[in-house]
Amino acid sequence: MTQANHPAFVRLSSLGVTTVTGKDALAFLHGQFTNRLQPLGQRAPLAGYCSPKGRLLATMRVWGEGDAISLLLPKSAEPAFLKRIRMYVLRSDVHFAEDAERTLLAGFGEEAEALLKDRLAAAGAELPAVNEAAVAPEITVVRVPDTPALPGVADAGVRYLALVKDAEAFAPAEDDAYWWATEAAAGIGSVFAETADRFVPQSINYELTDGVVFNKGCYPGQEVVSRIQHLGTPSRRMALGLAQTPVLPEAGAGLYALKGGARTPSGDVVFAVRGENAAAVLVSLPTGDFGHELSLDAEGGIPVKLVPLPYEIRNVLDS
Repeated sequence: MTQANHPAFVRLSSLGVTTVTGKDALAFLHGQFTNRLQPLGQRAPLAGYCSPKGRLLATMRVWGEGDAISLLLPKSAEPAFLKRIRMYVLRSDVHFAEDAERTLLAGFGEEAEALLKDRLAAAGAELPAVNEAAVAPEITVVRVPDTPALPGVADAGVRYLALVKDAEAFAPAEDDAYWWATEAAAGIGSVFAETADRFVPQSINYELTDGVVFNKGCYPGQEVVSRIQHLGTPSRRMALGLAQTPVLPEAGAGLYALKGGARTPSGDVVFAVRGENAAAVLVSLPTGDFGHELSLDAEGGIPVKLVPLPYEIRNVLDS
């Protein structure tokens, strides 16, 4: 089996951290996002921000740091997200600011885990559990779901996020493609500027990666998202595919399905990343097209072979 060569740490240049402060910050965000944030405690869940039509405008990971809340999301989606959500603050005591003092890193495997463990121990803290955060004076560490093995793209192993002031001490690689390779292998979708307002949460399996709960109060688009879930079978789902392509498709690029002897538009690329042997492509497409031959081009010259996701496609309300 071919293994992907990857560094212990990478600098996450395509992601940004927004800090939210103010006495009303947690309650305000709880009422805006698809996940339950109250109480937040040590949790570091995924969450989505939807339009009134239930389509995702942003996807993020959320955790608390003392009196502040940190939001991690793709930089390309950040400006429009902040412009929109600030419109609804009104008289609440809520303030958004870029975290410009620290560097965001991702760490992979045992070597990274050992170094982060030592750094936290020196500050009297311990490594966090999955989807939780450990906050210390000089470092914040978030453990995210482990990477499943995707041969030629990503190695199985632990994954962490770290916010640090002394990034060079971790000798990070500058290219953060391996982070996105591990996100693809884990089947975790993201929304970028190019795909904002295109997907409902279920069409990128967001509730299957614990980014949506259905037993909290209202949020923008909640009625639409809930109705889709209670109908039992979303019309679109996300799949993981492998492709041999010289040019990576952009987020939002088209997908084609061979039906009745013709290739017709089918779905959308959520994002794609190049691995050692193939490109990993997360695609959102109609569930009826899963059994058809898929390609990234209308001529069929760049086929996409679907491979199993690390989780079952199911209705979480039946669990």
